[in-house]
Amino acid sequence: MKRTFVFFLFLAFSVSLPLAPAAASSGAIPETGAVVLALSGGGMKGLAHIGVLDVLRKSGIPVAGIVGTSMGSIIGGLSACGYAPEEIEEIVRGLDLSALFGDNAQPSLLPRGEEGVPGGQPLIRLEFGSDRRLAGPLGGLRGIRVFNTLSRLTSRVQNSNFLELPIPFAAVATDLETGAMVVLKQGSLAGAMRASMAIPGVFDPWPYEGRLLVDGGLVANVPVSAARALFPGYPVVAVDVSGSLKSREEIRSVVDVIDQMTTFMTRQNVERELAGADLVIRPDTRGIALLSVASVSGVVDRGREEARKVLSELAALCEKSPPVKRARSESSIVTSVEAYGISDRRKQSLLAGTEHWVGAPPDPEAIRETAERLRQEGDFSTVDVSLEERESGTAVVFNIQKKAPYEVEIGGYTTNISPAERAVTLQAVRRDLASDGDLLWVGLNLAEDWGGSARYLTPSRENARWEAIVSARHRQLTPANAPDADWERYALTVYRTRGYGRWQVGWGGTLEVLECPEGLKDGFASGPAFYAAYEGLDDPLDPTEGIRWWVRAWWRDGESLLLRTEGLLVHSFSPRWRLLLSGGLEAGDASNPATAAWLGGSDDLVGYGDRPFLSERVGWAKLVFRRVLERSWWGSMNVDLFAAAGNTYDSGWSSQESLWEAGVSLSFPNNFLGGSLFLLYNDESELRWGLSLGRPMPVRDPLP
Repeated sequence: MKRTFVFFLFLAFSVSLPLAPAAASSGAIPETGAVVLALSGGGMKGLAHIGVLDVLRKSGIPVAGIVGTSMGSIIGGLSACGYAPEEIEEIVRGLDLSALFGDNAQPSLLPRGEEGVPGGQPLIRLEFGSDRRLAGPLGGLRGIRVFNTLSRLTSRVQNSNFLELPIPFAAVATDLETGAMVVLKQGSLAGAMRASMAIPGVFDPWPYEGRLLVDGGLVANVPVSAARALFPGYPVVAVDVSGSLKSREEIRSVVDVIDQMTTFMTRQNVERELAGADLVIRPDTRGIALLSVASVSGVVDRGREEARKVLSELAALCEKSPPVKRARSESSIVTSVEAYGISDRRKQSLLAGTEHWVGAPPDPEAIRETAERLRQEGDFSTVDVSLEERESGTAVVFNIQKKAPYEVEIGGYTTNISPAERAVTLQAVRRDLASDGDLLWVGLNLAEDWGGSARYLTPSRENARWEAIVSARHRQLTPANAPDADWERYALTVYRTRGYGRWQVGWGGTLEVLECPEGLKDGFASGPAFYAAYEGLDDPLDPTEGIRWWVRAWWRDGESLLLRTEGLLVHSFSPRWRLLLSGGLEAGDASNPATAAWLGGSDDLVGYGDRPFLSERVGWAKLVFRRVLERSWWGSMNVDLFAAAGNTYDSGWSSQESLWEAGVSLSFPNNFLGGSLFLLYNDESELRWGLSLGRPMPVRDPLP
């Protein structure tokens, strides 16, 4: 009996050896065989893949390769780059998924810094090709921020052959033109991951090596057949997080409808693919929506739980399979630096300084910095970079996708507080009008206070360009401390602008014709103008951290300095609590309402938007404590406790009027149509409620 017990104890110990954490931590590949993983799509449910990878790594189960679809390609691709599962979990936990999905966070069609402050979010956005035929958008979300984030995360490896990564890898996508499965195993790793996750209708399709690709889940949501073809002889372990169909009671939002339709479309291919797997791991993903931003740890733990249940089966598969084979990549030398998608002239300008790369091994940091610099170009939609191995050596290839030559956006703003600010806004852009990289922007504000402007920006050369602005505006005002007034202004401003990282500065001059009612000074005016802007917010639409500041000034006729400056500081104490502190100063000429400084409106004291105070000088500050109720791919919903105070001053900065307001609001800044519902109390003992939708187009009269 004792001998039998000792024998079984020895046998159990022997079987457990491949699962010991020490084997994984030593860095040595065990003599046992390995498995290949087929990681499924499933949106945020795919975070369970991290838990499965974590259990395999800590248990010493070798992975010979990974093939992923959609979210499976993202988690699998990061793992293939060499990120440990706990690192991937930390990366995902640190991502602001709402901001990541929200490419509409740049609300103006103008390059950032050129527009002064963000304009209105569009209700409708249309893109047209050079033939003036409709060319987009092709999805609800562009996914450019997702791609740029993936590019930064994968820049640690510079290998165009995914089978030569620390863990051999491939991603599965669908050719939108033919419906065929496309197995991506070379080129741009970030591009392959982004193409694989392009859920039709949700994300724009992704151009990749001459094809237009969408989510691989349409052809193989659990890519078992692709994994078996790429890694013959190895057992394929499928990790399926696609989930089951929802009941009628569980379909409660548009996201649930998208999730249900995705399950419909993928159900047949999932069953077909799973039939070819040697082992299937199904984490419990009930209650997790396709695009949910639910607790990361909770979803990851579900993957861990299911993986632990099948450890003995995984070990048995390893015993029957060959050991891990790693492809050895030879050291390479750069023989050329190339760029596609732009003119030869732009290539010479933008790739200047990369000549010394030729003849040396690829420098990942230099390549990453150059790609980041190119992404700052205002007319580029995406910048992808890959290394291509050729007979002569390695080519560093930048694949650049330019923004549409024609783009139109229709937006608007409405509020019950300040009727004069209600407007329908129209923005249109023509890129590459006279030369490659220039831009013509036209904006119209269709309202009682109508306005229109056209801005032409020359191509950026060494972060510098010329900008010309022609504008015409009509304003009518009912001030709280002055008679009603209205006027029309026509102006021409020319700037020389330059960018310095997050800074944008411009200097030039303005010519103006002012038409006022009888009794007020009008006529022609001119003078030098200046502006500077710093954009340090992580998300201009719904920031969680950072600083924004800008100033505009005009020395009008050498007599009056018209100036306005604003700043915003945002700090998050936790994922749910934030502090927003904003404030500003304005200097004007109160001899004419058209040139006076204003206090009251959507930028400062919202409750005085219908009856602002005019003065020589004004100053204001606003404090907001924000509680984030919900944060999803479409944006956020918040409860804001706010207090604002402002003062008017004479030319000597002696205080005149002191105003304040405080209240609570339900705000919902998001990627489509944001707004707020608020209740406030002010210094006049008024209790007012308000509603606003959209954002007003910025009007900074009399400043250029």
